[in-house]
Amino acid sequence: MIPVFDGHNDTLLMHLEHPERDFFVRQSDGHIDLPRAQEGGFAGGFFAMFPPTRALGEPFADLQRTASGYRTPPAPPVDELYAVRSVNRMLTILARWLNDGRVRLATNADELQAGIDHETLTAVAHIEGAEAIDPDLAALDVYYRAGLRSLGIVWSRANIFGYGVPFSFPSSPDTGPGLTVLGRRLVQRCNELGIMIDLSHITERG
Repeated sequence: MIPVFDGHNDTLLMHLEHPERDFFVRQSDGHIDLPRAQEGGFAGGFFAMFPPTRALGEPFADLQRTASGYRTPPAPPVDELYAVRSVNRMLTILARWLNDGRVRLATNADELQAGIDHETLTAVAHIEGAEAIDPDLAALDVYYRAGLRSLGIVWSRANIFGYGVPFSFPSSPDTGPGLTVLGRRLVQRCNELGIMIDLSHITERG
């Protein structure tokens, strides 16, 4: 079977929303669990840690249908402390899976290949929306040490590093400014550490 590697999933967010779920037990709904992943040849993927804007379970409560598509109002920013708590809780969920031994964390290409070779589900730690990173970027080094290797600077909302594209269709990604001065520093530090930059959700200028 050809191994499948996933570019993005929200499994950690689902487990944040539903802490009673067991990743190692087959589920009938939701995102990924280990039994179904193994049956489908799922070798691993980018496991996103995303601080949700709204109350859990209400991501698009204000989505408005239009004659040609849909739109949502610009998402409000999230507080740094709330974002840190959210990301830390999801990182803890991932750490507990790693402690079980049936999930690996890949921090480089060799570790990823080893996971594929040993048919062990392998996760790349990814943050979606950099609100948990402080202006001094100190938290970035901490998350790097914890295994972070991929960062999406924005979700579809603005933060201190840049601007995201609101959910609207049809639409253009040219919806506003790009990276801030802090955003450019963030990209530079990611380059120095070896953290990949995910451009999903960012404006065209970004």
